Amino acid sequence: MEDFTSGRATHRLLGTCKFHWEEDRIGASWAPLQISAGEWLVSYHGKKDASFGYTQSFMILREQDNDFPVVVHRSSERLMYASQEWEMPSDYPTPCLFTTGGIVIGDDLIMSYGAADQKTGISWVNFAELVEYIKQFDAEGRKVEKINALQE
Repeated sequence: MEDFTSGRATHRLLGTCKFHWEEDRIGASWAPLQISAGEWLVSYHGKKDASFGYTQSFMILREQDNDFPVVVHRSSERLMYASQEWEMPSDYPTPCLFTTGGIVIGDDLIMSYGAADQKTGISWVNFAELVEYIKQFDAEGRKVEKINALQE
């Protein structure tokens, strides 16, 4: 832990803005969750502008021997965004949904989130289904074409 406050700490760029819904900024939201040996799910947020607001998506990292992990899958779509009336801000124009924690219990990923810095919400989704959905995209957010081995 002391390395974080010294010159011994190392940092690497993991992702930059790529998609229209995150063209102004992105950032990680909570600690990665292990999917399998060497694979991790990362929740992150993006913002386009003040009227579009802050939204959430996910990427999958793969560990590398003696190096930082790399992004292997990244959804080009925003998967969580303010859509309920109670999630909308009441005193400024920017919709904001920002996950703050995630935990897997049974088959579900349960996430806590802030709604416009005015309310707190909770959501859940089937963890395996979310991971499979994210795996439909490559590291650049392009849909991966699955080739059926029987169709040659």
